[in-house]
Amino acid sequence: MTRLAKAICPVRPKRVPRAVVRIPVELIFDSFLAPCPVGLRASWQVGWQALYRAGDCSLDVRIEPDLSSSRAALIGQISNHASPDVRMGGCAGLSEVGQQSGGGDHQQPVGEFQLEYDQQRRLDLCIQLEGGSKRIVAPLRKIATEGAGLLDVTGARKRVRKN
Repeated sequence: MTRLAKAICPVRPKRVPRAVVRIPVELIFDSFLAPCPVGLRASWQVGWQALYRAGDCSLDVRIEPDLSSSRAALIGQISNHASPDVRMGGCAGLSEVGQQSGGGDHQQPVGEFQLEYDQQRRLDLCIQLEGGSKRIVAPLRKIATEGAGLLDVTGARKRVRKN
């Protein structure tokens, strides 16, 4: 009788969720912190570019804000700097700081990704590496447009020259 009951309603073993290892990131380059070329008092840039290093991975990110709204485009690529011939795969998404990833765009086989989003005060770029057991979380800057100037998250005003 037990055998017949098990045949009708098979018991499935519980799926134990795998622990996700968060790889620590280090900011290597921030375009807002780069000094101006010699002889210039100030420079103006619309986008923000950063390079992060996380373990054997390098994460190159560029944010291009839409100057007429609060939306922005994020373009990036993840690569393995220790073994450049290794293809990086996985899924990229955005999340508010401390939250789970809120959807994303699958990466191309060469590790490139592109996302469009509404800018928020504090966002993280979350990349779930292929296999799902490792995650890279990198903080992003908010670039807010305000009148004729741009304001970055630190509040430093960037001059905009009108032609």
